Amino acid sequence: MKKMIKKALAIGLATAAFSSTSLYAQDVKIGALFPMSGLNATYGDIFGSGANLAVSISMQIICLAAS
Repeated sequence: MKKMIKKALAIGLATAAFSSTSLYAQDVKIGALFPMSGLNATYGDIFGSGANLAVSISMQIICLAAS
């Protein structure tokens, strides 16, 4: 019984260690093409703001998950 508890604890600690370090492993670059001039420039501004908001919210969620 004690052996199973030790094994489960070791697996849990290893999983926690590997999952927490993977959050900060690398930066991810995501590109997008939005119209920034001409008749559709308004849409490009709106879509760009939406993409920036999504990044901001994602970073907040990651920070909450890491703490």
